[in-house]
Amino acid sequence: MSDPELLTAYDVPVSPARVSPPSRPKLRVGLVQERWHADPDEHRGAIATGVRLAAQQGARLVCPRS
Repeated sequence: MSDPELLTAYDVPVSPARVSPPSRPKLRVGLVQERWHADPDEHRGAIATGVRLAAQQGARLVCPRS
């Protein structure tokens, strides 16, 4: 199994629709995309590794996709 690759986009673009400063903290989301593993345990482990990596980078919502 290869090491996961982490791609990030930390800068939030300015919204042309915003009329006042934000009142809530930013919500960081993560998407985990993993190739298919024939072994179910290996597949679940690979997805779990990606979810943990996203959470360590501050994601509060992580959507796994295989």
